[in-house]
Amino acid sequence: MNEMNVTENAAGRSELLSRAGALLSEGRSLLLAAKDAEGASAAARALLAEARSRGQKCACINLQDVTYEETFIHRVVNAFFDSGVARETKETLARLLDLFLSRLENEGGPGSPAAIGADDAPYRTLAESFVHDEPGLVVLDGPTLFLGALYKETKNKERVARLLGWLKELRTAPGTQVRWVLADAAGLRDFAASLGLSAMVDDLTELAAD
Repeated sequence: MNEMNVTENAAGRSELLSRAGALLSEGRSLLLAAKDAEGASAAARALLAEARSRGQKCACINLQDVTYEETFIHRVVNAFFDSGVARETKETLARLLDLFLSRLENEGGPGSPAAIGADDAPYRTLAESFVHDEPGLVVLDGPTLFLGALYKETKNKERVARLLGWLKELRTAPGTQVRWVLADAAGLRDFAASLGLSAMVDDLTELAAD
């Protein structure tokens, strides 16, 4: 890469971060779309660094290698409580997770289509404990990879719809001061549209992160 391309790329990244920061300040949550995963991830990490420098509570959840819902829940729980964007204790969630995983095991094992109706208590508790009244930023890195894997494994649109709906509920809670950035290279809008779930992501402002 020559010096001119490096300069142009740096200027483009600076412009992207400036625009993204302005939109977040306006109360928007963002979908950073890129041709490659690293481009979206790098932009999201830069926004996290800026938010942390302002003293905001920040959580980053990497979903690029997640296949099963129980792994998703574990990562969300750890990120929420380690960052302070949730108020309940980890011990409370640990008990709920144990019940959730026990039910999965009894109904066919992790990721099994038989586990579609698993207990929603962890999600309810997470939503109830979420700290909406303090500025914060939550990054989901690679959400479409996880949701696509979940749908492929379970063949159940309702499970995907429930997760997308839960995430939208958190993003759009009245008066929330927490913004969300979804870093994605797999086409979240197209994936949602293919399942008739476009309304679950219509609150996100899309920015090209290439």
